[in-house]
Amino acid sequence: MIFFRRSIDIALYACIINKSKKKDGLYKMTRIFIDGKAGTTGLKIFSRFQNRSELELIQIDEDKRKDPAERAKCINDSDITFLCLPDPAAIEAVALVTNLR
Repeated sequence: MIFFRRSIDIALYACIINKSKKKDGLYKMTRIFIDGKAGTTGLKIFSRFQNRSELELIQIDEDKRKDPAERAKCINDSDITFLCLPDPAAIEAVALVTNLR
């Protein structure tokens, strides 16, 4: 079992795993969605990842950030989703997951 102490460790570990996944001869970038990016923790995670070339940050329009359908799309399109939300909203976000990744 692997334990991570920092969000950057999680993302970089995912990048290592994705290096083995090629599509059309190119390595797949790790796609990250930060649900709750507008909050303090979300902003800190975003600032650490925004200049990393091996990561693709999925961003949601500000006016759609509370729209369940839009959030579900972003969550299910990502390889990693960080839930920087209060507990009730995080529980709701987990219920939006439909992919098997």
